[in-house]
Amino acid sequence: MPLAIDIESHDGVGRADDIWEDRSILVTELIEKFSSKNISTIIYSNASTANKYLYEINSKFWLAYYNLEKNIPNYWYTETEQEAVTNEQLMENMIGWQFTETGAGNEINYPVDVSLVNNKFFKQFLIEK
Repeated sequence: MPLAIDIESHDGVGRADDIWEDRSILVTELIEKFSSKNISTIIYSNASTANKYLYEINSKFWLAYYNLEKNIPNYWYTETEQEAVTNEQLMENMIGWQFTETGAGNEINYPVDVSLVNNKFFKQFLIEK
């Protein structure tokens, strides 16, 4: 599986919250270092942050956007009203959508992150027996 680089804001109190303008440069350098060691990476971030600061990075994205539904959606993230869906470059590289952190209806009724993913992307990391 690819290594997920988690890039999030910490409400202005995180050590790196004041360098957002340089964040994509630093993350690109980190991805290149991992790549030189044959380590695949993806970026995990919230949709707004990725849309504003990270979308130009050559990476696949697993985005968090909570649509406030209590059930597992039967549609993909691009059908939401979130601003990032208009960013074609970001949407072309999106391979996962974390849609909740509080479970999902009767199927998962306890607090837990739940995501929908692009199986085609992740199948490349399966080891055939």
